[in-house]
Amino acid sequence: MPDVLTRLSLGLLLTLLTAYEAAILLACIFSWFRVSPWGSWGGLVRAVQKVTEPVFSWIGRYLPLRGGGLDFTPMLLMFLLEYLRREVWVLFLRAGGG
Repeated sequence: MPDVLTRLSLGLLLTLLTAYEAAILLACIFSWFRVSPWGSWGGLVRAVQKVTEPVFSWIGRYLPLRGGGLDFTPMLLMFLLEYLRREVWVLFLRAGGG
């Protein structure tokens, strides 16, 4: 029984990490195209901002990664999440998932 719960928990964590990576990608796209949070895409834009901005701000406070008008915070966060996702995937496979 613990193996089932372990696989379920790790699978859920993998799904959440993938969804958060998608939210970061959407936040970047929305910032490039200046999508209004009050336009037709407003609900999605506000939801993505609500999920990503606290983490972007926290990283930006400790590691100012802005240069030449570009903010590299999302890229750093994507690298960290991808590393974490790969490590969780290894644990998932060891637990008998996949």
